[in-house]
Formats: sequence, C-alpha cells, structure tokens
Amino acid sequence: METLDLKPPLFRSVSVLQEHCLSVRPDIVSLDLFDTLMFREALSPECIFYRMLDHDVSRKNGLDRTWVAARQKAGRRLVRFSPKGETTLSEIYNFLGSTGVLPPELASQMMEIELLEERSSWRPCTEMLHFAHTLRDQGIPILVNSDTYLPLDELKRWTDRFLPGVPLYCSSATMRTKTSGRAFTYLKTKYPGAKILHIGDNLHSDGIMPRRKGIESAIIDGQGRFSSTLPVEVSRVARLRGLKCLPFWTDGELAIGTSLVVAQWAYAWALFLICFLEAIARFVKAQRIGEVWFNSRDCETLFQCLTESGRIVDFPHATYIYTSRSSLAPLVASQQIGEDAEEHHLCERYIRTQLSSANASSGNATRLLLVDTGGKGTFQRAVETALGDDALVHGYYVSFDPAKTWLSNSQTACFFNWNRATLCVPMTELMFGFLGDRCAGYRIDEDGAVVPKFQTAHDDASDPIYTKFLRCYLTELLRENWRPDVCADNRELTEACSSMVRRLHMFPRKAEALAVANWSHDHSEHGEARSIGGDGLSLAVILSMRGLNDNNWPHGALARRMPNRILIYILQKLSVYLRHLK
Repeated sequence: METLDLKPPLFRSVSVLQEHCLSVRPDIVSLDLFDTLMFREALSPECIFYRMLDHDVSRKNGLDRTWVAARQKAGRRLVRFSPKGETTLSEIYNFLGSTGVLPPELASQMMEIELLEERSSWRPCTEMLHFAHTLRDQGIPILVNSDTYLPLDELKRWTDRFLPGVPLYCSSATMRTKTSGRAFTYLKTKYPGAKILHIGDNLHSDGIMPRRKGIESAIIDGQGRFSSTLPVEVSRVARLRGLKCLPFWTDGELAIGTSLVVAQWAYAWALFLICFLEAIARFVKAQRIGEVWFNSRDCETLFQCLTESGRIVDFPHATYIYTSRSSLAPLVASQQIGEDAEEHHLCERYIRTQLSSANASSGNATRLLLVDTGGKGTFQRAVETALGDDALVHGYYVSFDPAKTWLSNSQTACFFNWNRATLCVPMTELMFGFLGDRCAGYRIDEDGAVVPKFQTAHDDASDPIYTKFLRCYLTELLRENWRPDVCADNRELTEACSSMVRRLHMFPRKAEALAVANWSHDHSEHGEARSIGGDGLSLAVILSMRGLNDNNWPHGALARRMPNRILIYILQKLSVYLRHLK
C-alpha cells in the first residue's frame, strides 16, 4: 500500500522556492502571513504585552507583569476550551472583563492598546512580498491564510497595502485553524478542484497539515527574524535593553544543516554576554581598576568582540591571557606545600610578563581585574602568588561558589550569586564560544620567553557554527546597544537574565535540548565544520563532563526533560562501568 509522504520540502532561498513553485505549477498559491509575509518588530507576541505596560492607561491603573501573565493565560484558556480551537481578541478581553481581572471599561481600553501595539510592530518581509508579486505577474493567483486571534479588518488593512486585491482568510473570522487542518479543508471547498500550494514557515501547521488534507506545501526557512519562535525570556531581555528587532540573516549566512535553534541560542547568549560585560565595566569604574585580563579560552570571544566593536576602550590596558586554570594549578600548589619546581617558576614568569608597566613609575600596585566564568579561584590565586605586592588582584566572574573557592581575602564580584538551580557552570563555559586548544603548561621559546604550550583534545570546543553566530551577534550588540550606565545596575534586567539562563540551562524545550546535544565537530569533505544533523557529541565528551550531581552539561540540560531521564541514567551508569575497566 502506498504511504502518504507528509514531509514538505524545505527551502532557505526565495529564488529556489520560486523555481520549485514554477515546476509544481499550482492553480493557486496560499501564503502564510506571520513570519512569512510579515514579522513582528516587537520580537514576540509576549513582548507586545510587556510594551503595553508603558502606556499611560496601564500606569494609571497600576498594571504590572502579573497582568501580562493573566493576558497570556486567558488566551490559552479560551483556545483550549473552544470547540473550534480558536478565539478572538474581543473574546479574550470580554473574558478578562467578566472574570474581574480588569474592569470592563479598562478591558476595552487595553484591547485598543494591544491593537495599536500590534499595528505599529508589523514589518513586511520584502523578499517574500516580491515573490508574491512575481507570482501574480506570472498569472498565478495567490491568497493569504493565517492562524490568529486578531481581527480580520486589522489584517486586511495590512494586506491591502502590500498585496491589494488578494483574498485573506484568517482563523479569527472563519474559526478554522491551520493547526487543526480545518482551514485547508475550507480552502478546498472555496476552490473546488484547484491545485493549491501552501507556503509557510511552520513545519506542522504550514507543512504537514495541508498535506494531510491533500494540499501541496513547502516550508521557507530563515526568511523571517525568527521572532515568534524565540523564548519569551529572551524577548524580555531584549525589550529591557531597548531593542526593537533582531539581526537578519540571509540564506548565505545560515549554513546548510544548521537549525535556526543554533542562531537563537547564540542571540540569547550574546544578550547575556553584553549584560555581563556592562556589569564588568561598571565594576572597573567603581573600583578604579588599572588593568583588565580576560582569562582562558572561555573569554576569547569576549575579548575579540570588544576589540572589533571598539568597546575595548572601556577596559583599561585590556589583555587576553591565553592560559587555563588547570595549567596554573602548580603555582597555587607550590605555595601550599612549599615545593619549588621549574614548572612553578615558568608559571610565575609567564604571569609577570603579562602585567603592564603602566603604573610602575608611580610606585603604586596595579589594580588588576581578572575576568573569568567561575571555578575555584585557581587563576586568581596563581596571579596573586606570582605578582605579590606589584598588583592588587580583583576577580569578576559569571558565578562563584564561595564554599569551594581557593580564595580567602581577595576582592571578588559575581554577575550571579552561586545557585545550582539557575546556573550550570560547564554549560556556561561551553556557551561562551571557545574554539582553541587547551593550555597544558608553559615552555621557553627560542627567544628565551615563557609561552603557553597547547594540547589538542578531540571535540573539546564549542560548536563552530554556534560560535560564528555568537561573535557576529555580540559584536553588533556592542556597537549598537552598549549601555553600561543604564543597564549594568538594572535589577529587573539582571533578574531577566537569570530567568533566561535558568530556562535555557535547566528547562530547555525538546527542540533546543536535541539541537545542542547534537552539536557535531566532525568535518565534511570540504573541511567545513557542521552542526545539526551530525553524529552528536562523542561518548568521550559526555563522560568528560560527568559529575556527581545533575548540574552538569549535557546531563543537567537534558535530564530535566522527562523523556531523556532514562537515556541520561544509562549514560551515567555506562561512564561508571568504563572507569572500572581502566
């Protein structure tokens, strides 16, 4: 028996999609509206709800974030209990007014404000609109089909402006959704016998469901700004930073085999890192720091992006120290056990050669700041030992566990307080985007200088495609959104960052968990690293990241998802078995 292929073709180029459309030769082309023909500049629907709080009506009535949660809950509730699987904006606000969440008059005002915010945030996707006009010029009729609770009249004004005369069908008017498939059954009754091709961005509602109803479909990926698929926690951080739209990436910049999930994670971590850097800049100013060291592979991306963006000027005498905490451990150990070995002298000489002589003439100790992700303070302790009275050493970390630190009376500060329920340190290090080899110690080169020596470890790096996106996003944010005086001391923004990191680290969605877990560092025949779709992380990498608790990556990220608990349990047991074999 012949089986129906429900997997639609995926296109990352409008030109290739156009060739496919001409080869299929449909009688009618149906186009999705949101994230295909238009996108929301406000990053996500939830972000629009937060923007509504800035209006005078909201302030006057004391509305806060609890109202945003109530608005989201009302929409989900009405959809869940609707026999047709859809609701309308007026039904949502009637429900809010009738249940006492809002007074009826205020509910009517807030509905108008939501329509105003929606209307002002819509932006056309020019490539897809040009594609639609090209189809019409070639004699192929088109229509627009959308799942939405927004009024038909509002959307009709937009389509009449950019696609005059094109029919618009939306679920708030027909009460037939694409998600359920009933919208496509409705189309077949409106155009009996016509060969329809539906094009959209959602695999389920725009790809699989029309095929189940006997309509051809195709998915266009990478054309929108993936705003509606961003987690609300990420959108909230962007909103608090005053960002109005995401960077746009063309087909050439999205490598073949790379999921948009990778780009989304990179954008989220670029937001996290710029907040982290702004907090450091404030600390530098408050503590009158004279020199800043960005340490280990973890901070290579930070230093590179600061340099390329020109923001390095906010960090006096900034230097990138390519070393590792483990390679400096002998210097710390020598102080504790009183031994004096050559490797200790090499560590000490290497550190001393990195110190700037900017303050030497004044006779004062350099106020030195070390930037790192966390750990036990090995690096800071080694620097203090090597420099002695020549420097007053401070440390600024993403997070720090005071119970496990090597430090005693050192000056330290953290972006986040240590909290294993929020922060997964191994994953944090990986998401910083490091690609280089590990520093394994020091040697003397032909000029008599002490230099690091490196050890290549298989797959011991961040995903190269993720790192590419991270560096592009962070550099652009540093150029356009650097606001240390405003953002670094913003408690709401810091709390939003914490919420974002916690959601990504401990409660990733299934697609996110699988995308990150499937990072591959294999190489194609052209020598280009690839990402999604590879063989995934090797068992050696998984075992190297093992730990005694679930605050370990990838265990911590995946084990929180119930379907993956058995798999993680098996991997952990296997690691114990392999250790016994050695």
